[in-house]
Amino acid sequence: MINIILNEWKMLVRNRVFIYLTIFFVLSLILVVWMGIIQNSTQQEYRTNAQKHVRKQWDNLEAMNPHRAAHYGSYAFKPNNLLNSMDGGINDVTGNVIQLEGHVQNEIVYSEASQSLSISKFGKLKSSLLLQYVIPLFLIFLAYGSISNEKKTQRLKLLIFQGISMTRLIFAKSLSIWIYGLSLLLITIVFQSLLISSDPEVFQRLALLILSYGSYYYIITSLATYFSARLKNNTSALSAILATWILWTIFLPKIWGNAVEKIYPLPSRMAFKAAMKEERSKGIEVITQLIKEGNN
Repeated sequence: MINIILNEWKMLVRNRVFIYLTIFFVLSLILVVWMGIIQNSTQQEYRTNAQKHVRKQWDNLEAMNPHRAAHYGSYAFKPNNLLNSMDGGINDVTGNVIQLEGHVQNEIVYSEASQSLSISKFGKLKSSLLLQYVIPLFLIFLAYGSISNEKKTQRLKLLIFQGISMTRLIFAKSLSIWIYGLSLLLITIVFQSLLISSDPEVFQRLALLILSYGSYYYIITSLATYFSARLKNNTSALSAILATWILWTIFLPKIWGNAVEKIYPLPSRMAFKAAMKEERSKGIEVITQLIKEGNN
């Protein structure tokens, strides 16, 4: 099996197109990581300045009753970390600032207008976009090309005649392609980690991120290699692989989201705020009664 993996890598390294594409991917990942770090640092600087300004306003308040000061309120800003430079998550939609005010439970607001394109699935170029969509697609073509070349040169039959089982061959070839994808992933995360110092908790999440992406890449490469080896027609094999990728990465998330929304519909923002206002208007006695009923 090791010989198959080493032979696969030798064939890849001899391919100039593969070398050029690898250089392109590495440079693209480094550039996108660098741009994400700069943007993340700029946003963090804006939040730090805003937090200092809010704190200065609070410190310069005239002497007043504490109850009145609580009604004046303040602002809390959600901090940025290493993961934000890779993927903004829901911050671009929900916002990252919350107003603290006595007797009032405010929502997180003030998402940046410059992030409005992030609402689109492909609206923002970050390393997560390349890791989730572009690199897996490249791994699919690598796995497909690996098996199709073996079929064209009749080496696939020769390997089987030599006693290598098809299952073992598929596993070895998918593993060799998976190592390449994992290498690109590690280059991205290591480069990003070196440029930004962070706390141990974030690095634990990064380890989980590596495990998740690594599993995703392995499933993709295994399916691509399996379809390429089992289907006799190369066109059918490539079509099946691409159809699986499109269904998995584009349609299934939307389908599951819509299905959950239909089964467990959420109230609109206006309806939720109106219901909260109505409950608060009933007084603390009603709220206490509801809590007791929930505990029982």
